[in-house]
Amino acid sequence: MGIVERFNRTLQKWAFFIQDSVEMRLPPTKRCRAWVKNLPIFLVELDNSVTRLLGISPAEARKKKHIFAKASKPREGPIGFDEPRLSHDVLVRYLLNRGELEGGRRRATDCN
Repeated sequence: MGIVERFNRTLQKWAFFIQDSVEMRLPPTKRCRAWVKNLPIFLVELDNSVTRLLGISPAEARKKKHIFAKASKPREGPIGFDEPRLSHDVLVRYLLNRGELEGGRRRATDCN
């Protein structure tokens, strides 16, 4: 879902930038619909632009069999192929905030 939302936001930014600049010169009763005619141009440009997470364009990514995306956020600690795997019998406790284990009322399994 995030990919579609990002695509829509980028398309809106590109298309409405032109639409707003044209509508500034039109009378208040008229609207600009030029972005509908320019939509194929925007889609080709967006498809051929290099994305940050992939490092290649989506058009090139569709041609490849396997793609490795970069992490969207930096991570503190080990991650990746050499990260140690935990066995099935290891208990892991997740804390929501610091100090919640020591006398706090919330648990990681609590809703909200």
